[in-house]
Amino acid sequence: MHQLQQHLLAFPRSNWPQAEALFALLYDLMHQLCSKEVEDKHLVRLKILPSCDEGNPNNSLLVAWLLTEPSFTQVKIFPDDLGHLLHKSQHWPQEMPLTDEERREELIRLTLDALKLIPAGETERQAKDRLLMVSSAEQARVAEQARVLAASKAAFERDEKIRRALAEQRARESADKYTRE
Repeated sequence: MHQLQQHLLAFPRSNWPQAEALFALLYDLMHQLCSKEVEDKHLVRLKILPSCDEGNPNNSLLVAWLLTEPSFTQVKIFPDDLGHLLHKSQHWPQEMPLTDEERREELIRLTLDALKLIPAGETERQAKDRLLMVSSAEQARVAEQARVLAASKAAFERDEKIRRALAEQRARESADKYTRE
């Protein structure tokens, strides 16, 4: 994991490939990692990936950079899995600052998970748990759940306060009615 983190830190900060150059890079990467199993259908999917913005590289470029780390040449990666990963990465959080260790780990773990790979020294369960711990999408989901739970609790407390006030009012009215009779 440390080796992959260091590799992401070495990502160039500017002059990212655009359009055809990005396609060529991804094409070469697919051939390098998937050997001769690459078919035209896999390459067509690469052409529809978006280019990089001026200020941010897109996630498919970050994933491609990560996959150039030498340890990935030692594992079997299927073209369908790689193509799916590159497309899936477009739906990951778009702000993946590489200076943030947790975001780097998230990118690495999302990539490994999409390729059905488990980090060395971890079980599959540990890898899934750690991915959930660093996942910004999961953190946002948990924060939203906490917000909804807090709002629900506040609404319940308001309802309870109103019920008590109404019960007290009915008790007073009943007592007033009893004393009048």
